[in-house]
Amino acid sequence: DIDFVVSKKEGIKEGEKITVTAVSDIYRFDVTSKEFKVEGLSLFLNDLNDLSDDVIKSIHEFSEDEINNGSLGITFRGTVVNLVPYKFYLESNNKDSNVLYDVYKISIKTNSGKVFDKFVVAYYKDFLLNDEKSFSSI
Repeated sequence: DIDFVVSKKEGIKEGEKITVTAVSDIYRFDVTSKEFKVEGLSLFLNDLNDLSDDVIKSIHEFSEDEINNGSLGITFRGTVVNLVPYKFYLESNNKDSNVLYDVYKISIKTNSGKVFDKFVVAYYKDFLLNDEKSFSSI
C-alpha cells in the first residue's frame, strides 16, 4: 500500500507550490517527494472585481448569443433595435457556490412603430474562472 500526503489541500492558489509525498511501509522509493506548481486552477467567482475586461467581454458575447438565438426562451414581438449590457450581479457564498447575472436592456420596435424597453437576464450558475481570459458554468 502507498499513501500520498499533500502539503496543502485547501485554499490553494494559482502559482503556489505544493509538495506530494509517497509513504509506504512496504515499498521503498528513490524519490519520495515531488514539488508541483499549481497551474490551470479554476476558482469560483466571489467578487466581480476578479473579472478581467477580456472575461467580461466573453461573458457579454456569450449572453448576447443566448439572447439572440432564443436559448433563454425569450421571444420578441417586434424588431430588436438595441441590445445593451445593463448590469452584472453576483450572488456568492464566498466558497463553492455562486450565480452571475448578466442583465441586458433591449429596445424593441413594434409593428406600429412604437419603441419600448425590456430587461432580460442571462445567468450562470456555479461560475468558474479558468484563467484570466476564460470561464465555465454548470
